[in-house]
Amino acid sequence: ADQEAKEAKLSAKDGTDWRFETKTVEELRSMLQEMSTQVQILNHQEEHTAMQIKVEQEAMQRMATTLEQLRSDLTDVRSRTVEVDREKKRLELRKDEHRAQDAETG
Repeated sequence: ADQEAKEAKLSAKDGTDWRFETKTVEELRSMLQEMSTQVQILNHQEEHTAMQIKVEQEAMQRMATTLEQLRSDLTDVRSRTVEVDREKKRLELRKDEHRAQDAETG
């Protein structure tokens, strides 16, 4: 790695990449094949990551929809609970009125 760094500094001075100057054609082909394989692997990983992101986005959208439905349901339940409580109070008042009338007439 140190040698490559030194060669890179030298090549930066004169514009020539000496790391490849001393390689044979077969070594260069091998390096190119390895780089090509690495690029294919990276492309596959990128596709896989993109698919994962898409799946996660879809899941988040479903969760958001579910959450919105739950909020709506909760609001409905609260409204019905308020209505039921009001109706209970009305019935209790009527019972109290009937008791009072019964006591007066009884």
